[in-house]
Amino acid sequence: MASIGFILNILIYRNAQRKGESYKLKYPVNPKQLEKMGAPFMTKALRASGKLEKDIQVETVSISIPGQVGLLGQLRIVELTYSKKNRRT
Repeated sequence: MASIGFILNILIYRNAQRKGESYKLKYPVNPKQLEKMGAPFMTKALRASGKLEKDIQVETVSISIPGQVGLLGQLRIVELTYSKKNRRT
């Protein structure tokens, strides 16, 4: 049984490391990688998905752990702050 979990973990990890077919980005596979990639990654990802306008960028990424146990203990809360670039007209 443990070997099935190990194989699934490898397959999930391998697939997560591939470049996204839709957005051509390498995605983080855990909170530490997301924290390391930080605001530049989140800005690129949100722009690529069409959720963030070009004059807005992610300034900070804050990751917190909710006080849960079990499966819910694997969840993370990600808070973003944004800033708008000044436009000159």
